Parts: sequence; C-alpha cells; structure tokens
Amino acid sequence: MEVVKEIFPKLVRVAILPSPGGRRLELKEMQAAAPSLQIQLHILDVRVAQDLEGAFKEAAKARAGALDVNADPTGLFNSKQKQIVELAVKNRLPAIYNSSNFANAGGLMSYGANEVENYRRAASYIDKILKGANPA
Repeated sequence: MEVVKEIFPKLVRVAILPSPGGRRLELKEMQAAAPSLQIQLHILDVRVAQDLEGAFKEAAKARAGALDVNADPTGLFNSKQKQIVELAVKNRLPAIYNSSNFANAGGLMSYGANEVENYRRAASYIDKILKGANPA
C-alpha cells in the first residue's frame, strides 16, 4: 500500500482483493497500516472466478482509487491473471499485484519476491541436502 500511496499521493480508498484461501494475516496487517497512510480499505469478496466481475463493479461503486491483489495460495488469482488485469484496466483501477506474472500479463505493477530466484534458491538447497547437508 505504501508503494501505491507513493505513486498516487492523493489516494483515499483502495480496494483489496484478498485471498479466497483464508490467508488473513496479510489483510490484518493492511487494515492496521491503512490509517497511518490515510487510506480507507474496501475489502472485496471473491470466492470463485465468477465473483471477479462483480467485485470490480463493487470497487468502482465504492469509488476505489486503486486495487491491491493479495497473494492467493488457492491458485484462483494466478489462473485468472489475464481476466483480473483486463478488469482492472476496464474499470480504470491502477493495481498492484503480489507477483510479477501479473505485470507480465499487462498489469500496472507488482511488488513481491522474485519467483524465479526463489525456485533457483530452492534447487540449490535441495542439492545440498541430497549431498548430505543437514536441513536445519
């Protein structure tokens, strides 16, 4: 949210697309940080892909100035990247995503770990463990 606020200093309301998988810690942290950034959050409810279009209409109705798409371990958001990016553009919502895959699909920006580098590191750890290194 800080990155979005930095880019759009007059931003007042941010729509949040939280994980339908119940990963609520990230959402709680955002709710705690919002007042210090002078941002109001509008939480969208998406449980299945069919909810996406309605959620974006709700964000527009709530007059959100930006969208934050949270990490989703269920895979729903990743499987619907193109649709989410297109809905953000259609509804004129600048969006920040948790994965660079969304930016590669045409999304405005992403902020998160480099996924390719994470896999590369995981492979080196696996190699060390298979060669006898203590996993701890």
